[in-house]
Amino acid sequence: MANVNPKIMNALDRWAGGIVSLDENKNHCLGFITSAIENGAGISIAEFYSTYVKWHADPVEHWTEDEPWARDAEHSLRKLGMGISIHDVEPGDLLFIWRDAEAKEWSKREGHTVYYGHVGILIAPGLLIENVDPAYRPHSFHRGNIQITSLHRWFTPSTVIRFDPDKKVPPGGS
Repeated sequence: MANVNPKIMNALDRWAGGIVSLDENKNHCLGFITSAIENGAGISIAEFYSTYVKWHADPVEHWTEDEPWARDAEHSLRKLGMGISIHDVEPGDLLFIWRDAEAKEWSKREGHTVYYGHVGILIAPGLLIENVDPAYRPHSFHRGNIQITSLHRWFTPSTVIRFDPDKKVPPGGS
């Protein structure tokens, strides 16, 4: 298993120091995470989506090839065997919340609540970095849309992922 957590943490450190830029677009949590993986592990965002995010959380709800949701990434990475126990979490691991960030337009169309999902990166025991509107994290330290949040003020993660670039979708896999 290739542990890229130190590389992800290094990318976050370089971002904090102004050396690299990461996706800080408002409410684009998955973009922030994938840009940290790109800068840390050298896996382009396009490669991340085409190689690791291949399955839809619920294909009936949505899907456009160029806009996977955090739920899709959680579902795909877990399906690839990257899920770990919350008790084994370490800095650089990805923490997902399945039922977060309602997709209101999709909910209206589907007739039930649909969620984008949410993801952050553990940066130290009990601390998470995430891209979310500061209005949703009033007790977090923030720089623009990037929040450092205590896990005590967060939700229980639905999945913890230790990203492993060696666990890819097999060629022709779907």
